[in-house]
Amino acid sequence: MSTTITTSFVTVKEVDVAAGTARVLATSFSTDELVTVPLHQVVNSRTGLKVDTAGGATLYAELNADADAADLVVLTKVSNPAMAVTARPGSPGGAR
Repeated sequence: MSTTITTSFVTVKEVDVAAGTARVLATSFSTDELVTVPLHQVVNSRTGLKVDTAGGATLYAELNADADAADLVVLTKVSNPAMAVTARPGSPGGAR
């Protein structure tokens, strides 16, 4: 059986600092079942999120949306569309 990797919106629904986890809604996997992921995947310098700002944030991630269960879903390449970098005007080759 092959795994299909899909890019999906991922919304942070809960943050559990004590457990070091976040519960997210990955819409390409399920529209109502939450997936538990390591907290560092959503709270880090790449997403720009902190523990107190993560709740409710919508991110992009690649994931195995065809997983048989939420505990088998793996997120990779988690990014924050709100932190998209744009090219500086007048920069050669669109340098950032």
